[in-house]
Amino acid sequence: MPLREPPSMVSIPLSVVIPTYGRSKDLEGLLRSVQPNKKTHEVIVVDDCSENPNKFDALKGNYPDVHFVHLKKNVGPGQARNEGAKIAQGEIILYLDSDTELVAGGIDQLIAFSQKQPDINMFSGWDSSIPLNPGFFPRFKALFMVVGAPETDADVSSLAGRCFAIRRQVMLESGGFNAKYKEADVEDFELGYRLRRQYGKIKYISKLRVHHRYPSLWKQFKLYFKRIRMWMELRASMGGFD
Repeated sequence: MPLREPPSMVSIPLSVVIPTYGRSKDLEGLLRSVQPNKKTHEVIVVDDCSENPNKFDALKGNYPDVHFVHLKKNVGPGQARNEGAKIAQGEIILYLDSDTELVAGGIDQLIAFSQKQPDINMFSGWDSSIPLNPGFFPRFKALFMVVGAPETDADVSSLAGRCFAIRRQVMLESGGFNAKYKEADVEDFELGYRLRRQYGKIKYISKLRVHHRYPSLWKQFKLYFKRIRMWMELRASMGGFD
């Protein structure tokens, strides 16, 4: 059975929640791509206790309808997403990372899909073939990501942290992201594997895409080796993956 909130508690179909730490410049393009609409969605930026929150002042002026929240303590992207869920008003929460921009039409696609399939509680998007930053490696990485993704809507076993959606009631009821994961590492996969066992299918929506700003090759290389141990620990705790 789908989990639904009473109609009186849901004022809009969707909330866009964006965790960030000091990425005020990157947010300009993302906010332009997801500007709030009173009929369909609100936008919430959760500043994870950036060292200089005043850098967001210009954005607040340019996007007065966006709700900016400043956390008093740095808690990491997972917990910042949890905080965003507590104040979100939409039935669905769309999480986007601050180094992305939503491809046009994604919000309408997500709302329509979730309303047609009320038994689905989690939805995953993916990268587009066009990265936000120039250069050979970002272009290669974007194409590599697209080649590895399904071409049509499909059931998947995990969530893409940079672009995924979940029914707000599920997010709150489940406790959301595990506080054990302080950084942007495998916290999204842990959430997806855990919630899939509790709340059913994760549906990949082929038209829910983001342009992604990829880190440099060297940084990507270091992240890969950093996460090997975390992947092994996660695999052991979950009893293996699908």
